[in-house]
Amino acid sequence: MAETSSVQIEYEPAIAAPEEIIKPIVSTSGEAAAAQEISLSLYPSEIETYNYFETPAAEGKPLLINIETTGLLPFESKIISIAYQDLSEPNSAPQIIVSDDEQQIIEEFLYDFENGNYTHLVGWNLSFDYRFIFGVSCLYRRSSPKFYNIKLTDVQQIYQQVKQEFVYGFQKTNKLTEWSEFLLGLGKLSSQEEVLQRYLQGDFDFIREFQARQLEMTKGLYDLARYFATASPQMQIPGFTEQTSEPIVQESEITPISTQEKKCPECLQNNPINATECSVCGYRF
Repeated sequence: MAETSSVQIEYEPAIAAPEEIIKPIVSTSGEAAAAQEISLSLYPSEIETYNYFETPAAEGKPLLINIETTGLLPFESKIISIAYQDLSEPNSAPQIIVSDDEQQIIEEFLYDFENGNYTHLVGWNLSFDYRFIFGVSCLYRRSSPKFYNIKLTDVQQIYQQVKQEFVYGFQKTNKLTEWSEFLLGLGKLSSQEEVLQRYLQGDFDFIREFQARQLEMTKGLYDLARYFATASPQMQIPGFTEQTSEPIVQESEITPISTQEKKCPECLQNNPINATECSVCGYRF
């Protein structure tokens, strides 16, 4: 076995001179930060400046829907309201059904749906609404092949992973109100508990207002997501001034080549005026 040897290296830590130390730009002092005109925040930017965007034209005939129920499962609760809006018509008004008769709600909604020739449904956490309507329709033995075969667009899934197709990964569950307040400045009118209390009190007008706000938030987020994915003229960012400058043209220090010529006395060949010898016979000028 070969003998091993240990090598000890002695060193001294480097000590930077005071003038070589880079001082931090941001000071812990509020007064110093203000003097440097530094604005720092741990929170998102305010959205008042960015409230406008051009809504892209709808593809096909999408129907935005939202339901309100007394619980999370069809066999433990019931539907008290269905709100829907035709997104293919820019100025279409929301249709909101509120009743204590669940079967009447289903019949009225499916009648309008089946006569609307819609190409796909749009909603937030759409699978909840879609399955609930399916389950209740089965309860009342109400068939609807059009509703069964309709394409689905879940706005929550878009804001969960951007694309509708499967994207590997995990994101924290996001809520409609959180995204709407962040991007649109809109929030829910009340809690779900208050909605149930107002329903038990027979305050159907309040439920209609609540549903209208739910549709407004979902539609705004859906339109904004489509705006992001659609080619459109670039808007100028508020507070940002694009600086344009003319290309810098530097005067050339090279003397332009003269177009004049001189003739060789030996072979009579024309040569550039600044030639030192003839390009044919080699005569030196």
